[in-house]
Amino acid sequence: MAILWLEKTMLLILIFFLGASLGSFGQLVVERGPAADVVFTPSHCATCLWPLTWADLIPIISYGHHHGRCRHCQQPIAVASTLREWLGGLSACWLVNFAGDYQLADFIALGGLFVCALADWTNHYVYQRTLLICSVLLLVTPFPTGGPHWFAALALIGGLVLIARLTQGLGSADIFWLGLIFFYRGSVFGLGALFIANLLILTYYPWREQTADRQIPFLPYLFVATLITPQLFGQSQRWVLLWQSFWSLP
Repeated sequence: MAILWLEKTMLLILIFFLGASLGSFGQLVVERGPAADVVFTPSHCATCLWPLTWADLIPIISYGHHHGRCRHCQQPIAVASTLREWLGGLSACWLVNFAGDYQLADFIALGGLFVCALADWTNHYVYQRTLLICSVLLLVTPFPTGGPHWFAALALIGGLVLIARLTQGLGSADIFWLGLIFFYRGSVFGLGALFIANLLILTYYPWREQTADRQIPFLPYLFVATLITPQLFGQSQRWVLLWQSFWSLP
């Protein structure tokens, strides 16, 4: 039993750092832009342009070892950079632990939403090319069980477009991903994810710095909400069934 627990722990640690590495790479893609070379161009400090070695690129560990500063120029590195790595690592562990609750289209959609969430978090906008790539990948992917929910998606998109024109509080990427969630998962799941995302925003808002940008990126919260909604939705269904079975007892 102890050996199995140790093996599972080591596997989760490996998956965590793999997800953190993907989060770090996604952040690099977002910072350099879709047209930049992210494979052959060496990583470097954004301040002094000093090339980074492999010891500087270990997710989370390098940040803590160098006390959140560049090893060469000692300029502080934004805490958000390591938070994105944590988000990638924890998301990877979550997906592996609950892999049975997701289908292929879910994994592709979550991967695309994660990249868009990083872009929204960093730049407050998402490149249209990124949304186009996500759309093409989903078009060639088998549709998940349940069939498309055309009415829910069209009704939501129509309402969000109207809200966006009146308030200018929603971007095209926000509408795209919300419409996609409603189209693939239906209105019940979509409303649950939307409720959780807004609840996370309201929880975070009182703690944000007063000098921070007034804009709040929505997609990072939507990504976390979409990630955890299948489990919360399943648990709520179990509680409803349990409640119904309790009252049906003679």
